[in-house]
Amino acid sequence: MASALLSFLSKPQSSNEAICGEAKTRIRIDKNSTAAVIEMPRRDNLGETMDTQKKLIDLIQDFDNSMLVTKTDDGGLDARPMAIAEATEDGHIWFVTSRNSGKIAELMLDRDVAVTMQSSNKFVTLSGECRVIDDRSKINELWKEAWKVWFPEGKNDPDITLLRVEPERGEYWDNSGLSGINYLIKAGTAYVKGERAETDEKINATVKM
Repeated sequence: MASALLSFLSKPQSSNEAICGEAKTRIRIDKNSTAAVIEMPRRDNLGETMDTQKKLIDLIQDFDNSMLVTKTDDGGLDARPMAIAEATEDGHIWFVTSRNSGKIAELMLDRDVAVTMQSSNKFVTLSGECRVIDDRSKINELWKEAWKVWFPEGKNDPDITLLRVEPERGEYWDNSGLSGINYLIKAGTAYVKGERAETDEKINATVKM
């Protein structure tokens, strides 16, 4: 690039523009100054499609805890923090709980739930159905010694049962990494122009599961 620029500047030009290399980089002389302006080619990602469902599942699998929201018998909402026992590749979320807990009674009346997850720069919401699953082999598979705080008799505690959330819809906001930095730049530019900052599917999308 440097040699092409020097060659361009040292030769008389019938045009104020030259194209260098396979990338079609343009070197243009500003008529109002002696400066050379290098214009890099625009790279469009029109052929790339964002797999938003995979992105959502990957984000879910980053979390260890969530809030599980159920409906009460009087039509209200009840939310509580839950440790995630497993988040599967198909988007299902497994929890362990006491079979005598209030949430079990609520789920017997209405299986519709919401699940939310949040960190400093990643956010996920899910809505779907939650089923109570009595499966001792699955409990053995998922068991963690830390759960003895809630189940003193260990994985054979008769009080343990499983919940499986099957999401039907989800939404994510991911402001981590380069995507987050790019959004901050866009947001700053939009603020200066008095416009609304736009996001792309790398940052925010609604997903049908």
